[in-house]
Amino acid sequence: MGFRSFTLSLIEVLEGDGVCDVGVDVLIDLASRNKVLLHLLRALDVQGPLREQQEMGMRKVTEVIETISKLLRGCDYAFFKLVKPLSYVPADVDVLVKFEEREEIIRRIEGLGFKVEVKEPFCTTLVKGPFIVDVYVHPTLGGMIYMDGQELLNHVCIKDFNGLRIKSLENYVEALVSATHAVYK
Repeated sequence: MGFRSFTLSLIEVLEGDGVCDVGVDVLIDLASRNKVLLHLLRALDVQGPLREQQEMGMRKVTEVIETISKLLRGCDYAFFKLVKPLSYVPADVDVLVKFEEREEIIRRIEGLGFKVEVKEPFCTTLVKGPFIVDVYVHPTLGGMIYMDGQELLNHVCIKDFNGLRIKSLENYVEALVSATHAVYK
């Protein structure tokens, strides 16, 4: 079975339409590389340490997002590149903020024990243990702005993320951000 067939099998299982007609280990490897491991483990009802690790990772990230949401009440912001149609454990949390509020928001997040790791003109990366929070004024890649973040903040809505109601970008804007990011990357 070729790589394309493995990918199709993964898609079918993730959609709930397929039976696992290839080795679970192959699908786990492919799902991991495509950052949809948690969704696959849930779809196949895989139990064990790997599933527990993914579920624990999701709980911890959800706690961080909940804390930041409460911390930023009253601020003009949106989580982005976070809410997706598949369950996954985010490697980092991206927050888009108004230029005028950036420094105050960074100070608030530092108050949670996060430390500034990288400070660029349009993005600041804060780290606390395994958690990474990127605070953006404009989405950037390698320091280059690829979209006007201040305009994106005119398209904010409330979405569900793992049981939380959070401020995020409208779906059409998220799609545009993802496509643009992929083109530049």
